[in-house]
Amino acid sequence: MEEYIAPRRKRIPYGMMNFAVIRRDDCYYVDKTRFIPMIEEADKFFFFIRPRRFGKSLTVNMLQHYYDILAKDKFDTLFGDLYIGKYPTPDRNSYLVLYLNFSGIVGELHNYRKGLDAHCQTMFDYFCDIYADYLPQGIKEELDKKEGAVEQIEYLFTECNKTNQRIYLFIDEYDHFTNAILSDIESLHRYTDETHG
Repeated sequence: MEEYIAPRRKRIPYGMMNFAVIRRDDCYYVDKTRFIPMIEEADKFFFFIRPRRFGKSLTVNMLQHYYDILAKDKFDTLFGDLYIGKYPTPDRNSYLVLYLNFSGIVGELHNYRKGLDAHCQTMFDYFCDIYADYLPQGIKEELDKKEGAVEQIEYLFTECNKTNQRIYLFIDEYDHFTNAILSDIESLHRYTDETHG
């Protein structure tokens, strides 16, 4: 019987958003790392607004691995044969990475804050756990005493500044719940009143 699958062929990572898994499994990867120096030269706040299924989440995940201080020992494995592996920037693997994904937040006006605060609380606690060696002692316990995501993130950034730790904040699906709110005319009016009051 004739074989239809070529041996040792690379797989197309459709729907995959984990850069490390794509590299480990030797899937096709279009090298976008040559844009990292341009990103670093751009504004401090950078928005990827490409269309759906265009690789935004994968790019964000690749950047997380590039900047994360905890991924330093994996740099050659993940990036060695890519552009940035040959021409790394001084900022490589020098940040504490905080990742938020708003895709799971319920987009109803009356409870979006509750969902947002709950997600942020979970991710802030996780951040404190994985970077415990780089953060002031007791930061997680103090963080948990703060009310809501805004107060917590302000506290987190302030405490990291005290120890000269830099945070790189990534927010994926940042517009997910607001799109759901804005698609309903009644919610849109209440949202406008709440955010412009």
